[in-house]
Amino acid sequence: MATLCRPSVSVPEYVITMEETLELARERHPDHPRLPPALRLIENTGVRTRHIVRPIEETLKHPGFEQRNKVYEAEAKARVPAGRSTTRSC
Repeated sequence: MATLCRPSVSVPEYVITMEETLELARERHPDHPRLPPALRLIENTGVRTRHIVRPIEETLKHPGFEQRNKVYEAEAKARVPAGRSTTRSC
């Protein structure tokens, strides 16, 4: 028999706000000629907070796509069991 359960959400623990994102862009690219339109684009997304799986300082370092994909895969898998256990107890 099918069972209807409440949705569950599992988000990463690190959060960066839009204001922090804008400040990072200003700090890291102060002389970029396209900075003003980029800042407007960020503001116009409407996304006030973003959840990320690593601290922003670590996220900004780019170890290569292979390593980033490994992090993504590990973090995605780490969140699946939380959802599965929730559905079992609904």
